[in-house]
Amino acid sequence: MTKNKMHVLLSGIIALTLLWKGLYFYHMAYTVGAILIGILLGYFIRYKSIYIEKSLNHLVLLVGVGLYFATVFYAVDFGMAFMGALKVLVVYLFYLVITQIKHQHAKALFMDTVIVCCVIMAFLGILAFYIPFLGDYFIQNGRLGSVLQYPNTFGLLIIVGILFLVSKDRLNQGSMVGLVLMWTGLFLTFSRSIFMISIGTMVVYVLYDRRRVRSILWPCLLGMGLGYGVMYNSGLSHMIGRIEATSPTVSEWTTRLLYYQDSLAIIEDYPLGTGHLGFFYLQRLYQTGATYFVKYSHSQIIQIGLDIGIIGMALVGIYFIMNMFGKRLAFHEKLAILVIFGHGAMDFDWEFPAVLMVLMMIVYVDQDKIRKLPVSRGLGYILPIGAVMVYMYMGISTYCAYMGLEEAAIYLYPYDTEAKAALARAYEVKDEDRAYDLAQEILRQNPYHLAGHRIMRDLHNRNGELEEALTSARKMVELNPLGVFHLEIYSDLLLLQLKEQLTLKHPEKAYDTIRELLEIPYYLERLAKERLTSYNVKHKPNLSMSEKLLKNQQETEQILDILLVE
Repeated sequence: MTKNKMHVLLSGIIALTLLWKGLYFYHMAYTVGAILIGILLGYFIRYKSIYIEKSLNHLVLLVGVGLYFATVFYAVDFGMAFMGALKVLVVYLFYLVITQIKHQHAKALFMDTVIVCCVIMAFLGILAFYIPFLGDYFIQNGRLGSVLQYPNTFGLLIIVGILFLVSKDRLNQGSMVGLVLMWTGLFLTFSRSIFMISIGTMVVYVLYDRRRVRSILWPCLLGMGLGYGVMYNSGLSHMIGRIEATSPTVSEWTTRLLYYQDSLAIIEDYPLGTGHLGFFYLQRLYQTGATYFVKYSHSQIIQIGLDIGIIGMALVGIYFIMNMFGKRLAFHEKLAILVIFGHGAMDFDWEFPAVLMVLMMIVYVDQDKIRKLPVSRGLGYILPIGAVMVYMYMGISTYCAYMGLEEAAIYLYPYDTEAKAALARAYEVKDEDRAYDLAQEILRQNPYHLAGHRIMRDLHNRNGELEEALTSARKMVELNPLGVFHLEIYSDLLLLQLKEQLTLKHPEKAYDTIRELLEIPYYLERLAKERLTSYNVKHKPNLSMSEKLLKNQQETEQILDILLVE
């Protein structure tokens, strides 16, 4: 295959990564991973070796990926940690592929592909406000997320696309139309952070190069005007209030501050990281101030610390400093890096591998540091073929989970905890034994999984196994202390146990249970002092005695009075 054909092929893969939901879901990333390995194998077959970049950038990426695989041995959930490591590896494989190409003119072609994809995403997004079936897919709560289905990350990519397009020396009419469409798409995200970053970025770029005023200002004004028209015609005029609410005391922002605060507490206890999705499983145990439940910490810098520890956070810092203060990149490229890292510091953009691939394209490789790496023929064939088989196998398994075929998913990969949890919930009513076995398997692999404990508690309770139900209920309260609903169930079970103990004439055990029941209001009082904050946050829990808890408390006191009289 000629170099030009290879460039076209890789441009197609770049378009696939951006337009296929940014490879957010596992099976999407694994599919592209298998394709990239196939390309690397093709290079090896042709040249009998591969090229690597002998640089600090390469070392940082290599160590980072290695740390993700290392977490498999100590992660909160090793099965999910392995799945996450395979997903991260895809970005490194993409970096290796562009290292083989290495020519700077290919970088321009790849970034042009990114720009075209951004225009396509924006155009389809605008159409989605008028075509219902597109709207169901591209619009989330009145906000444009386009093919990524997440407005903030879509907006981030649009900013990068705009920045690279306005950096060109000459813009034709088609380019100006593309800029207008991208500004329109950016407006329709209704994202406060994206608005502020886009305006700040363009102001900085104009201050650096005043020649860019025309290519930035007029498309921006036209795009914003078009976006306002789409908003008004779609009956979303109320969304403008979301943009205007940019105060640092807005509940959404202060709730995110809680994510960060609680995440740092987890990192303090797990300095080597918790593995992929470790935060997802531990957050209820550490959360303060609000009963949130999110998959990621909404700060990619902190998320990396959660995943692979403080070493991972240091690697991020090194990579950023090396490329921001080096002399190899142009000003607009450094500005794009600053945007990606800046927004990544307050959102989970990098969970979309496509965003990191765009970062790899911006940084690219230093041609002066490319070296040939001799590889034995046996290893050169066995390693990539084996890796392709792993990616294809895991791709099939995760695709089954994505399509709701959890039985097939866990048959292929028994350590997919989330597929197993979904299956256990489905079996909870129709096949209790199967649901119980699945819950046990989940908790053997991940003792912090709330769904596993909840299913065990409810099944034991349903079958009259009070001691076992109480054991699971205590664990639920321990792992989710701000969930007063679980404390209510625990109180109900304690009251049942108390009545059973009285029936069986076990007064000593009954007094122990009474003490545990009467301790609940003091427990809530201590919890409120330790966990509640004065922040204006969403989902602030009411850590006081609920109606159910008060009723159980009164009944317990009545029973105690009777016992004392006797």
